[in-house]
Amino acid sequence: SCVGTSRYYKQGKVEPVEFASKTSFERHASLIILPVTIEGETYRFLFDTGAPMVISKEIRESLELKRKAKGEVSDSQGGREELDFVRIPNLKIGGIGFSELIAISADLKASPSMACLNIDGIVGANLMHRAFWKIDFTLNELSFQSAPFNLSDSLYKIPFETKSTFTPIVNLNLDN
Repeated sequence: SCVGTSRYYKQGKVEPVEFASKTSFERHASLIILPVTIEGETYRFLFDTGAPMVISKEIRESLELKRKAKGEVSDSQGGREELDFVRIPNLKIGGIGFSELIAISADLKASPSMACLNIDGIVGANLMHRAFWKIDFTLNELSFQSAPFNLSDSLYKIPFETKSTFTPIVNLNLDN
């Protein structure tokens, strides 16, 4: 089932092809909540590198999105559930359009840890890999663009690999 659904994470595109944008975000504890526009409506999405794209069942129903696949999905608490994969026609972050992305449709109110965030979805790794991202916690601003940022003045650069879902994997060795 992993091989069957992992191909869906590769789908999608961004327009324009070359872009640079930014958007403000809210912080809930140490989490980033972004404004995301779908079909003219603005929603609250969690920015989460460890997750794929997720939309609430409410958004799915309002957009009448049909199931593209069904697959077993695990969450950060170790729970497993079979959920529907749907195609989001178009969403915008900071005026940049992301289209034809696959998202998991889930009941975001079912988990107490998610319900307290009052979010409508998750901007996940299968969207994030389509841009280079820079987070400014001082200004509560997220910059993203089609070309890499100049990081010559950065204190830390951490190399990473990605899973088939584009979730980053960081290998760290602490204290030998």
